[in-house]
Order: sequence, then structure tokens, then C-alpha cells
Amino acid sequence: MVAVSSFEVVVVSMFKYSSCFFLFFILTLVPALSYAEFLSGDELIEYFDALNRTDSEKPRDGDWQKVGMLQGFMMGVSDSQRGVAFCAPKGTSLGQLIGITGEYLDKNPELWDRPAVDITVKALSSAFPCKK
Repeated sequence: MVAVSSFEVVVVSMFKYSSCFFLFFILTLVPALSYAEFLSGDELIEYFDALNRTDSEKPRDGDWQKVGMLQGFMMGVSDSQRGVAFCAPKGTSLGQLIGITGEYLDKNPELWDRPAVDITVKALSSAFPCKK
């Protein structure tokens, strides 16, 4: 039988608990550090450019995919922010929301380096402010 000193027991216990604490710390800290916007304003401009090319019947490879991404992005912003950040009237179409955002982007190129969601919410809240 191997004799174990109380010092060894304390060291092993401390290692076990400090490892658990370290793991907990890393698992809670990493998501906060890894937060990033999914879409930039510059990428949103690319989606609008693709939309314009498909409207003019001169689409490039990948344009229809970008148009679908634009529509999905706009639906996500609308679903999550309607009634919170902007208050579009009932019956406002996806096409209208896309048009308003596109016009806002054209008039504010200095914002293109911002996150796309921030630009979109600003555009829609300017067009459809909520009454307080």
C-alpha cells in the first residue's frame, strides 16, 4: 500500500478546484470576447448592389444568393425590432423595408463601416418612429 501524505491530498484537491474554476472562467469569458456582428454595412451594400443587378436583368454569379441573404437579413431585423426600435404600419411589405434601408444607405455612405443591423435599425426607426 502506498502512503499518501496530507500535503499531497491538499495539492490534488487544490488542483481539482482551481481547474474547475479556470474552466468556468474560460467558458463564461470566451463568448463575451468572441461577439462580432454577422454583417457589416459594406457587405450590406454588396447585397443591395446584387439586388440592383438582378432588377436590371444583368445578374452575376452569386447575385441571387446575395438577394436571398438580404431578404433574410431584413426579415430578421424586422421580426426582432418591429415595435421595439421602429413601428412600421401593419401591411408594410418587405420590399418597402428594403427600399427604405437602401435609400438610407445611399444617403449615408459614412455609415457603411458600421454593423449592418445598426444601419438598418437607424434607417427604419427614422422612417417609422414609435410614438411614446
